[in-house]
Amino acid sequence: MTKPESIQKSATPPGNRPVEVFAVYGVEPEVQAYAMAKYSRSALSMKESLKEITSQKAEKFLNTFYFQYGHRSIADLAHIALAIEKLSILAAIAVADEQRWDGQERSTRYQDFKKSGYFAPDFGGDEQARTLYRNTMDGLFEVYDALSQRTYEYLADITPRPEQMKPDAYERTVRARAFDISRYLLPLGTNTSLGEIVNARTLESQVAHLLSHTHEEIRHLGELLKEAALSPAYNVNREGLEELVTEIRAIS
Repeated sequence: MTKPESIQKSATPPGNRPVEVFAVYGVEPEVQAYAMAKYSRSALSMKESLKEITSQKAEKFLNTFYFQYGHRSIADLAHIALAIEKLSILAAIAVADEQRWDGQERSTRYQDFKKSGYFAPDFGGDEQARTLYRNTMDGLFEVYDALSQRTYEYLADITPRPEQMKPDAYERTVRARAFDISRYLLPLGTNTSLGEIVNARTLESQVAHLLSHTHEEIRHLGELLKEAALSPAYNVNREGLEELVTEIRAIS
């Protein structure tokens, strides 16, 4: 009769390996999506998959399974970071109007927008409408600037700086409170900036939504987002790498 101890010993999985968790960096979104999708049909590790996948293979895979077969969840695995600058607050609202959106917009509560500028629509030959629009926008910014400064002075006058607070921190805090009051004068045409990190499926939905908008500025923004997603991404290390290549060529 087999002893209980031997039964317990034989039930232990041989060669038990610890769980491995690691972050992945420096991989193009479509390649990353392909590598993660391979978990479904392949026993290869992520590191092994990434070594054998090329951009061409990833493109072919996504064209087949995403576009032809309709496996939309694959696009959830490709995340893209996008910076959108000098768009109107109205356009920023349209961009953020996405259920699965993750991003951050420039804050009217903490920043001075007096020099941000504003979006000017195309009025065609209607010079009267163009003049009225510009005068109205310029007037709102003038009042915003004046109210921000006067509110800051008033708040600083009635709120002494705590001894433990540094002067620059005190000024930032009081000015932020002043901007929080005056920001309601900023028109929706005010220029702002935002950043977003979205997966490819959300981006597809977002671009389609923007392209069908009633406002020309927002439709154009949809075109720009689409173009940015299809173009080479900005690489903050590119300049340094180019200098390194030049130095290597000089000594080789």
